[in-house]
Amino acid sequence: MLYKYQILIVFLFLTGIGIPQISKDQLKNELDDLLKNPFFNSTTIAIDAFDLTNGEYLYRFNEKKLLNPASNMKLLTSAAGLIFLGPRYNFITSIQYTGEIINKTLEGDLYVIGGFDPDFTTADLNKFIKDIKKAGINEIRGNIYGDVSRKDSILANSHNLFHW
Repeated sequence: MLYKYQILIVFLFLTGIGIPQISKDQLKNELDDLLKNPFFNSTTIAIDAFDLTNGEYLYRFNEKKLLNPASNMKLLTSAAGLIFLGPRYNFITSIQYTGEIINKTLEGDLYVIGGFDPDFTTADLNKFIKDIKKAGINEIRGNIYGDVSRKDSILANSHNLFHW
């Protein structure tokens, strides 16, 4: 997408990776032009570029706004995932049930055990629904629970189940 490319260019300009040195005025003009893009009418951006070598600010825009870290945090989270989980780690979300299936009716409860897959999509959810039907379940006479016990310590003292 064009916008992602433009944001990448801004990142590269600000970090100096693979970009020839440009003047402070040229950087200001290019970033000012970029920020005129209609994309920025519906989003918030803050830029605070500082030259560590010369000890001067190169560009400032909305630098005092308090924003969520967004993409910067995604980079750190991805790096931590690769370090602690490894590049071959697979997230597993599963479905289990209690009770019996009688005449295509589950007489019991269904449990979705969260694997917290960041790529889990509606298509994955649709696959689960198809798998439930393949297992011979067209109706559930019980509860459906979302088990989040693998999430984090914040929920350690809770029931670890969300009820739908």
